[in-house]
Amino acid sequence: MKFVDQNNIPLGILTFYAVHCHSIDNTNQLVNSDNKGYASYLFEKKMKDINPNFIAIFAQSNEGDSSSNTKGGCCNWEYKDGKYTCPHKCDLIGNKCYHCTGHIGDCNNNPFECVGKGHGICPEDDLEDCRHDYMNAMKIGRDQYEFALKLFNDNKYELQGKIQFAHNLTYLVDKEIDPDFLPCRNENEKWCNNNLNI
Repeated sequence: MKFVDQNNIPLGILTFYAVHCHSIDNTNQLVNSDNKGYASYLFEKKMKDINPNFIAIFAQSNEGDSSSNTKGGCCNWEYKDGKYTCPHKCDLIGNKCYHCTGHIGDCNNNPFECVGKGHGICPEDDLEDCRHDYMNAMKIGRDQYEFALKLFNDNKYELQGKIQFAHNLTYLVDKEIDPDFLPCRNENEKWCNNNLNI
Protein backbone atom coordinates (compact mmCIF):
# COMPACT_ATOMS: atom_id res chain seq x y z
CA MET A 1 0.00 0.00 0.00
CA LYS A 2 1.49 3.31 -1.15
CA PHE A 3 0.89 6.54 0.77
CA VAL A 4 1.22 9.95 -0.91
CA ASP A 5 0.33 13.51 0.09
CA GLN A 6 -1.92 15.99 -1.77
CA ASN A 7 0.96 16.82 -4.11
CA ASN A 8 1.60 13.14 -4.87
CA ILE A 9 4.84 13.17 -2.86
CA PRO A 10 5.45 9.64 -1.49
CA LEU A 11 5.06 9.43 2.29
CA GLY A 12 5.49 5.72 2.86
CA ILE A 13 4.67 2.14 2.01
CA LEU A 14 3.03 -0.67 3.97
CA THR A 15 3.75 -4.17 2.70
CA PHE A 16 2.80 -7.64 3.85
CA TYR A 17 5.11 -10.50 2.92
CA ALA A 18 4.86 -14.04 4.26
CA VAL A 19 8.26 -14.89 5.75
CA HIS A 20 9.48 -15.15 9.33
CA CYS A 21 12.01 -12.70 10.73
CA HIS A 22 14.60 -15.21 11.80
CA SER A 23 17.21 -15.19 9.07
CA ILE A 24 19.64 -14.16 11.82
CA ASP A 25 20.20 -17.41 13.69
CA ASN A 26 20.06 -18.24 17.39
CA THR A 27 23.80 -17.67 17.92
CA ASN A 28 23.30 -13.90 17.48
CA GLN A 29 23.23 -11.90 20.73
CA LEU A 30 22.70 -8.42 19.24
CA VAL A 31 19.44 -6.55 18.72
CA ASN A 32 18.62 -6.58 15.03
CA SER A 33 15.71 -6.06 12.66
CA ASP A 34 16.43 -9.14 10.51
CA ASN A 35 15.28 -9.46 6.90
CA LYS A 36 12.30 -7.11 7.16
CA GLY A 37 14.41 -4.42 8.78
CA TYR A 38 16.91 -4.71 5.94
CA ALA A 39 14.10 -4.43 3.38
CA SER A 40 12.86 -1.30 5.15
CA TYR A 41 16.39 0.12 5.24
CA LEU A 42 16.84 -0.40 1.48
CA PHE A 43 13.48 1.16 0.63
CA GLU A 44 13.97 4.22 2.84
CA LYS A 45 17.48 4.68 1.44
CA LYS A 46 16.04 4.55 -2.10
CA MET A 47 13.45 7.23 -1.24
CA LYS A 48 15.61 9.59 0.86
CA ASP A 49 16.20 12.11 -1.96
CA ILE A 50 12.46 12.31 -2.71
CA ASN A 51 11.35 12.44 0.92
CA PRO A 52 13.88 12.04 3.76
CA ASN A 53 10.97 11.28 6.13
CA PHE A 54 9.64 8.40 4.00
CA ILE A 55 8.62 5.38 6.11
CA ALA A 56 8.79 1.82 4.74
CA ILE A 57 6.94 -0.76 6.83
CA PHE A 58 7.47 -4.45 6.07
CA ALA A 59 4.86 -6.23 8.15
CA GLN A 60 4.10 -9.91 8.62
CA SER A 61 1.54 -11.64 6.48
CA ASN A 62 0.15 -15.18 6.65
CA GLU A 63 3.64 -16.55 7.26
CA GLY A 64 2.60 -19.79 8.96
CA ASP A 65 5.86 -21.72 8.78
CA SER A 66 7.42 -19.72 5.94
CA SER A 67 10.97 -19.82 7.24
CA SER A 68 13.67 -17.71 5.69
CA ASN A 69 16.08 -20.51 6.65
CA THR A 70 15.22 -22.52 3.58
CA LYS A 71 17.98 -25.07 4.16
CA GLY A 72 16.57 -26.01 7.59
CA GLY A 73 18.38 -26.63 10.87
CA CYS A 74 21.60 -28.55 11.35
CA CYS A 75 23.83 -29.60 14.25
CA ASN A 76 27.10 -29.26 12.33
CA TRP A 77 27.05 -27.56 8.96
CA GLU A 78 29.88 -28.49 6.63
CA TYR A 79 31.22 -26.14 3.96
CA LYS A 80 32.79 -27.74 0.92
CA ASP A 81 32.82 -27.26 -2.83
CA GLY A 82 31.40 -23.76 -2.41
CA LYS A 83 28.24 -24.71 -0.53
CA TYR A 84 26.92 -25.76 2.86
CA THR A 85 25.78 -29.33 3.45
CA CYS A 86 24.14 -30.85 6.49
CA PRO A 87 24.91 -34.42 7.52
CA HIS A 88 22.76 -34.16 10.71
CA LYS A 89 19.52 -32.21 10.49
CA CYS A 90 18.11 -31.05 13.81
CA ASP A 91 14.73 -30.41 15.34
CA LEU A 92 14.45 -28.06 18.30
CA ILE A 93 11.57 -30.00 19.83
CA GLY A 94 13.75 -31.98 22.19
CA ASN A 95 16.93 -30.58 20.59
CA LYS A 96 17.34 -33.80 18.64
CA CYS A 97 19.14 -34.33 15.39
CA TYR A 98 17.09 -36.66 13.24
CA HIS A 99 16.21 -38.17 9.95
CA CYS A 100 12.59 -39.14 9.47
CA THR A 101 13.75 -42.71 9.96
CA GLY A 102 15.12 -42.13 13.46
CA HIS A 103 17.36 -40.14 15.77
CA ILE A 104 21.06 -39.89 14.98
CA GLY A 105 22.38 -37.39 17.50
CA ASP A 106 21.44 -34.76 20.01
CA CYS A 107 23.40 -31.55 19.30
CA ASN A 108 25.20 -32.21 22.59
CA ASN A 109 21.89 -31.41 24.32
CA ASN A 110 22.48 -27.77 23.39
CA PRO A 111 19.72 -26.05 21.35
CA PHE A 112 22.18 -23.32 20.33
CA GLU A 113 24.05 -25.89 18.26
CA CYS A 114 20.94 -26.40 16.12
CA VAL A 115 21.44 -23.59 13.59
CA GLY A 116 19.36 -22.79 10.52
CA LYS A 117 20.67 -21.51 7.21
CA GLY A 118 19.12 -19.99 4.12
CA HIS A 119 20.32 -19.04 0.67
CA GLY A 120 22.61 -16.17 1.63
CA ILE A 121 26.13 -16.73 0.27
CA CYS A 122 29.38 -15.61 1.88
CA PRO A 123 32.15 -14.40 -0.44
CA GLU A 124 34.84 -17.02 -1.06
CA ASP A 125 37.54 -14.66 0.24
CA ASP A 126 35.68 -13.90 3.49
CA LEU A 127 34.44 -17.25 4.71
CA GLU A 128 36.05 -17.02 8.15
CA ASP A 129 34.65 -13.59 9.14
CA CYS A 130 31.42 -13.65 7.15
CA ARG A 131 28.25 -14.58 9.04
CA HIS A 132 26.06 -16.66 6.76
CA ASP A 133 22.92 -15.66 8.67
CA TYR A 134 23.59 -11.96 8.05
CA MET A 135 23.99 -12.70 4.35
CA ASN A 136 20.72 -14.65 4.46
CA ALA A 137 18.90 -11.72 6.11
CA MET A 138 20.23 -9.44 3.38
CA LYS A 139 19.20 -11.86 0.61
CA ILE A 140 15.65 -12.36 1.93
CA GLY A 141 15.36 -8.64 2.76
CA ARG A 142 16.49 -7.61 -0.72
CA ASP A 143 13.96 -9.97 -2.31
CA GLN A 144 11.15 -8.30 -0.33
CA TYR A 145 12.44 -4.80 -1.10
CA GLU A 146 12.74 -5.41 -4.86
CA PHE A 147 9.23 -6.84 -5.16
CA ALA A 148 7.76 -4.06 -2.99
CA LEU A 149 9.50 -1.45 -5.14
CA LYS A 150 8.01 -2.98 -8.29
CA LEU A 151 4.50 -2.86 -6.77
CA PHE A 152 5.14 0.68 -5.51
CA ASN A 153 6.05 1.88 -9.01
CA ASP A 154 3.32 -0.11 -10.79
CA ASN A 155 0.43 0.94 -8.54
CA LYS A 156 -2.88 1.01 -10.40
CA TYR A 157 -5.67 1.24 -7.83
CA GLU A 158 -6.53 4.09 -5.49
CA LEU A 159 -8.04 3.16 -2.15
CA GLN A 160 -10.67 5.43 -0.66
CA GLY A 161 -12.78 5.36 2.45
CA LYS A 162 -12.27 4.81 6.14
CA ILE A 163 -9.39 2.84 7.63
CA GLN A 164 -10.53 -0.03 9.84
CA PHE A 165 -8.85 -2.97 11.50
CA ALA A 166 -9.62 -6.24 13.24
CA HIS A 167 -7.53 -8.09 15.80
CA ASN A 168 -7.99 -11.51 17.39
CA LEU A 169 -6.00 -13.11 20.19
CA THR A 170 -5.92 -16.91 20.21
CA TYR A 171 -4.53 -18.88 23.13
CA LEU A 172 -2.67 -21.74 21.45
CA VAL A 173 -1.13 -23.46 24.48
CA ASP A 174 -2.27 -27.09 24.80
CA LYS A 175 -4.02 -27.12 21.43
CA GLU A 176 -3.14 -30.28 19.50
CA ILE A 177 -1.19 -30.02 16.24
CA ASP A 178 -2.62 -31.83 13.23
CA PRO A 179 -0.48 -34.97 12.66
CA ASP A 180 -0.29 -34.07 8.95
CA PHE A 181 2.13 -31.32 9.95
CA LEU A 182 4.35 -33.69 11.94
CA PRO A 183 5.58 -36.23 9.36
CA CYS A 184 8.59 -37.32 11.43
CA ARG A 185 6.61 -38.06 14.60
CA ASN A 186 4.29 -40.82 15.61
CA GLU A 187 2.95 -39.17 18.76
CA ASN A 188 0.61 -36.18 19.02
CA GLU A 189 2.15 -32.82 19.87
CA LYS A 190 0.71 -29.66 21.40
CA TRP A 191 1.62 -26.00 21.15
CA CYS A 192 3.76 -24.57 23.92
CA ASN A 193 4.23 -21.14 25.49
CA ASN A 194 7.13 -20.08 23.29
CA ASN A 195 9.70 -21.42 20.88
CA LEU A 196 13.23 -20.89 19.69
CA ASN A 197 13.38 -20.14 15.98
CA ILE A 198 15.96 -21.70 13.69
